[in-house]
Amino acid sequence: TIQYNSRKLRTDLSKPLDISIPIKASDKNVNAWYIGPPKIAPEVFDGDVISVAEGASVNFNTITFNPHSHGT
Repeated sequence: TIQYNSRKLRTDLSKPLDISIPIKASDKNVNAWYIGPPKIAPEVFDGDVISVAEGASVNFNTITFNPHSHGT
């Protein structure tokens, strides 16, 4: 129980509430200060795209974002 001003609030700290927002390489991602969207792109080595969608056995992405603009 937490007392805030004259109110007593009850909370169960063993059941946290997740308010995180996933980062997506999209204009629809959370954004502040009018900067561009995050960038997520597969690495390219010797002309090979390291992406499962391109036939690789793993995804190997470089992710560029600003935590103060694109995240929580």
